[in-house]
Amino acid sequence: MYWGGNLVENGDPKCPSRIKYGAGPIPESYFVDPKKAMADYDQLTTVYAGDKHLISIKIKRPSRISWQYMTEEDDIGFEIHYDKTASCDKLTDMDTVYPYIRLECTNVPISGHLDVSKPGNYVLEFDNYYSWFSAKQLRYNIEIEEL
Repeated sequence: MYWGGNLVENGDPKCPSRIKYGAGPIPESYFVDPKKAMADYDQLTTVYAGDKHLISIKIKRPSRISWQYMTEEDDIGFEIHYDKTASCDKLTDMDTVYPYIRLECTNVPISGHLDVSKPGNYVLEFDNYYSWFSAKQLRYNIEIEEL
């Protein structure tokens, strides 16, 4: 029940024998050396403390937006917004089509994709707004593939 279903195990809605989480630290074999891996990315930018880096993509046909990114140190937030009019200039006036995530991405790069069918402007947001002192060196690749 805790996870959204109906199952309860011995009065515990988290069903601890079926759901295993917190299995320990991530094995070091999954880590990448950021100094070596960051050279594989096409784009490099600095996202200053309290700032955001925005990438605007105009989509005309159904497409897949794919991304992969990592930082030299620490975490960064990521979100995708959609504006069907392609004339909005505020993120708050746009629809969120990929929810905000903030992940540590120094040792393990973050990758994903979003299939979009509606034409309009899609804005990828890399967010360092929460940081008061730390600028982030961000490397990323963005690919657009028509479906």
